[in-house]
Amino acid sequence: MPKSLSNIQIKNIQKLGNHRVGDRLYISVEKNRKQWYIRPTVDGKRKWIYIGSYPAMSPTEARQKAVELLSAPVAPQVVIREAKQKIVDSLVAEEGKQRTFKSVAEEYIRVKKLSEWKDEGKTQNQWEQSLRDYVFPVIGKKEIEAITEDHIMEILTPIWMEKHETAKRVRSRISAIIGYAQFKKYTDKKNPAQFKNFLEHGLPKWDGEVEHFAALPHDELPGFMSELWEKKEASYDALKLISLTQVRQRDAREALWKDFDLQDGHWMLPVRKGTTNRKIRMHKVPLPKKLLWFMQERRESSSGDRLFPNTEQTHKTKTGRSKFMSSQACDKSLDTFSRVDKENQRITMHGFRSTFVDWNAEHRHEDFIIGEMQLGHKLKDYTFASYMRSKLFERRRKLLQTYEDFAFSDMAFSSH
Repeated sequence: MPKSLSNIQIKNIQKLGNHRVGDRLYISVEKNRKQWYIRPTVDGKRKWIYIGSYPAMSPTEARQKAVELLSAPVAPQVVIREAKQKIVDSLVAEEGKQRTFKSVAEEYIRVKKLSEWKDEGKTQNQWEQSLRDYVFPVIGKKEIEAITEDHIMEILTPIWMEKHETAKRVRSRISAIIGYAQFKKYTDKKNPAQFKNFLEHGLPKWDGEVEHFAALPHDELPGFMSELWEKKEASYDALKLISLTQVRQRDAREALWKDFDLQDGHWMLPVRKGTTNRKIRMHKVPLPKKLLWFMQERRESSSGDRLFPNTEQTHKTKTGRSKFMSSQACDKSLDTFSRVDKENQRITMHGFRSTFVDWNAEHRHEDFIIGEMQLGHKLKDYTFASYMRSKLFERRRKLLQTYEDFAFSDMAFSSH
């Protein structure tokens, strides 16, 4: 056992080279520096392993470190490597705790979700819009570590009963983003967006009623149409198509000219709701006369196959998310009319389907099932659907023409 040198003796060493100062502990003296090494036997061979510099690491600390490494059940290199990794992990975790929810959400979508989504950016748009509308105003700028169950309650409570399906999706997305933050060690706290054991007790029990979209009262349709028809921008043209055919706004925004027969006056619409991309059913939509003339004029001045291409100054992505007009553009145009439903709620594009149903029900122009067919709903009475399918389209064409005539009744011209 070599004699240990005192701290003073180690300080005064000037001779260049390696000096043994304890059990397998050495100080290497160079021209401008001194460094600590241990020299254990690993796999039958003597190895020099650096453990620190002098005087940053004192002789007392060097001896303690040497004892720790040499008495460990694994090779000293492994101990040193694991210690370095712990420091790195700690720094990453500390930095992650300072990350805002918005920055983590953007990273999660970019790193984890984009490769999973195969629908040309549609799901990405839905995620980003729901986060912008409901989540970011409350926790977007908050650090991940600072988010609590109370914040999640603040987000969900206003929409839990009124927009339950939306609220469920929002909660699930928040939970997934925070779960990703846990995986990345940005936080080690419990996920505050988990439903069990807190949110389930804090949120009211949903009664199971279907969410209703605010709809324009049908008796206000003529006044609304007289205002709308004067507008010339593409987003207003999309509203014209939606309000007079009762299609869903996505189907209108993503309409292709190749699906229209402007001679016969119909639109073979690919219905995606409730289907997969591998199984898309076709819905034959009649085009009433005034709308048909409008579409013919629009086609003459249109280039390309998209009725409503995206002309906004946005960054295009590989997913093709900018190919069609955005739903936000249509929403913004609809909001310019400041129209509300009977409960004083701003009307929605989806609500035009209800406007049509209410009009048909009150005036009894056609059987309820013909209205359902016009909306593209699947009929539960398959025998009836099979028996009547050759006549339903002409009945729907007549019904839609009557509806258009009503819609333009406040204007000087008629659709006939």
